[in-house]
Amino acid sequence: MRRLVSCNASNNFVYKPLMELYACLRSVLDDSEVFHYYCILEKILQWLDELCDNLRITRKNNLKDSLPTDVDLDGVLTQIRKVLVEIRVEGRNLGGKYLRIASAISDAFKSHWDELFVPDPIIDGKKVPFRRHNNGLKSSHRRIRKGIRERTGKSETNREMEQFGDLLAILTNLWNEVYQNEILYDVGDLGCSLSIFVKDLPGLRKEYREIRRGPTVPIADMRRIDVLESFVEVLESDNQSSELISILQSILGAEASA
Repeated sequence: MRRLVSCNASNNFVYKPLMELYACLRSVLDDSEVFHYYCILEKILQWLDELCDNLRITRKNNLKDSLPTDVDLDGVLTQIRKVLVEIRVEGRNLGGKYLRIASAISDAFKSHWDELFVPDPIIDGKKVPFRRHNNGLKSSHRRIRKGIRERTGKSETNREMEQFGDLLAILTNLWNEVYQNEILYDVGDLGCSLSIFVKDLPGLRKEYREIRRGPTVPIADMRRIDVLESFVEVLESDNQSSELISILQSILGAEASA
């Protein structure tokens, strides 16, 4: 926001909606009460992130599963106790709400200590280790959510990709070292170099959408189940092969010329 305001000011230009938004943001950022609660929230998140890292409920390992034998339970216990002591000391030094929050975190661990750090069971005299993280469960949950998003939001995603596909391709290539050295080696200002093509973008996007569309017949999501069921019924029927094409076209709602 400061950059935009400064840029406008350097060109002797004032954009009223931008200045109104800037004033609203400043009123929030300069509010001492807001800043106070922000500091409390930031400190709480710092404490919880450190505890989560030691409990192995973290995204740092990219949700990859791991063997159950790679956990030193005694080492984890020692480190968790150390972190909790540091949180209590820091909360006591900061005082006020920090002390109450630090105590609440410590009490929560005490009440669930036996659940968090249950020892490995011993069966027939042999210790049986088990996984002490939820990476597999989280990974499965994220795959399910990803599938749901793809099925329910596919049309919207396609529209966005068709609309900005050319720009996404350019931006993706900017991370490629070979592309930087071989294609962009003589480009001083990428924005200025691409600006001459701005007027052609609407036409290019229209051609891009036509190419992506292809010869397929779009089927609404609400009709897909009925279409699949009808398709199976036709294939299992005794109709002649010469009749199948016209029947399938009627199911899809396609023109005979298609």
